[in-house]
Amino acid sequence: MDRLRAEYHALQNRYDEVATASGQQPQRANSLTNSNLRKSASVASLPSPPPAIPLPPLPGSNAQTSPTVPNTPTGGRPGSKDHMGSLNQIQQDQEARIQTIEKHLDAEKQLTQTLEEALTDLEKQSNKVKADCDAWRKRCQQLEGELKELKDRPAPTPQPDNRWSLHAVEEERKKRQAAEAARAHLEERMNAINKQKKKKGSLNCF
Repeated sequence: MDRLRAEYHALQNRYDEVATASGQQPQRANSLTNSNLRKSASVASLPSPPPAIPLPPLPGSNAQTSPTVPNTPTGGRPGSKDHMGSLNQIQQDQEARIQTIEKHLDAEKQLTQTLEEALTDLEKQSNKVKADCDAWRKRCQQLEGELKELKDRPAPTPQPDNRWSLHAVEEERKKRQAAEAARAHLEERMNAINKQKKKKGSLNCF
């Protein structure tokens, strides 16, 4: 607004100069600028003091002393065009930035969805491992009870036939070996399940 107001005053002063030189009474645009224009006209009518440095010769039409008026374009307001151009550029930059942010937001949403699906799968696997661990723990307790029962069982009474007594001892030995093998297999299985559980726990941390 200040720039436009200054341009307006400069154009009005030039118009007053041309009108004064041609002998016509200058017309005022509105009542708001009458006082300012009168002041500028009175200042323009006063003789200027002699300059210390000789001035270049003035044209004949502009022989009257007048304040220097900056040459301002009177065309289609290039300043306003530049302003509109800068506003359009800012708007385009903002739209481009919004599109970039939307792309990043979509990528973040896809990544979040992928992570949520992976987390759901890990939770399902973890629940399955826990169920298997509980089942094997119960089986281990059952086998330990059977083994303890076999160990606490008293030795069979000797039979008159050595063949039957040897057969009973052999059967007892086979049962104990089977119980020991089952217990060892169960311990290996429990260790494997615990290792898998630790790996899944480390994945959940990520």
